[in-house]
Amino acid sequence: MEQPVVFQLWQMGAAAVVGAAMALFYDVLRLLRRSWPRLTLPLDVVFVAVLTPSLLLLAFYGGRGQFPLFFYPLLILGAWVYFHTVGPPLRRILTALGRLLRRFFRLAMVPFGLLSKKSKKLKKYLFSSGQKWVRIKSKRKHSAPMGCTTDGGTQDET
Repeated sequence: MEQPVVFQLWQMGAAAVVGAAMALFYDVLRLLRRSWPRLTLPLDVVFVAVLTPSLLLLAFYGGRGQFPLFFYPLLILGAWVYFHTVGPPLRRILTALGRLLRRFFRLAMVPFGLLSKKSKKLKKYLFSSGQKWVRIKSKRKHSAPMGCTTDGGTQDET
């Protein structure tokens, strides 16, 4: 089965673009990984969950249902071109954007932090004075120690 040369060039370009797009997506996930190391495994799962359908779509639409062998080196070439040309300056921009978002998030969380401090003081006051609010009367099961008087066999429990 022959394919026109123009279509093969289009397939090669599509494979290189998908490789570069996956490299960009990997860089974004790498930024999140460095900020929150505990997210490494979930972000790897997200990467595979995005990579697999993108390769299937490339095969279905770009390759007319086939995944030609020249897709593999072109995917790698697209990622390599991204990492060595556009990647470093874009990584700096993404890092700066991440820092800016982190600062904005911290600034947005300040009122909740103040509210949390106030609520801690309120909870401490309520729970420390809660024993004074409730007094339970129960029948005393033991005899009173020597020298202690009882008030009719009942004892206050706190």
